Amino acid sequence: MGRYQLTPQSTFSLEHRDDQAYVQLAGQTAYPVFLYETDKFFCCVVDAHLHFVERTDDGQIDALVRHQGGVQRAPKLSKGNMTPEFFDS
Repeated sequence: MGRYQLTPQSTFSLEHRDDQAYVQLAGQTAYPVFLYETDKFFCCVVDAHLHFVERTDDGQIDALVRHQGGVQRAPKLSKGNMTPEFFDS
């Protein structure tokens, strides 16, 4: 599902394993997230929602928005646009 850039110093991953989706900020614990509508997830551990907002022409996720104490767009990282901080996380 991918890695996303919140700020130049902050990334997080969204992954699917063992029939469950998880979100994890770099260097922190992974928490389960739950699909509640097409392209929308919520987290029970913290008050946060994730929403896929941009897709490529072939349907791949290109960006999402995190709703947690405000709204923050997070572009998906690819090997071509990963910051050096990505490799330190």
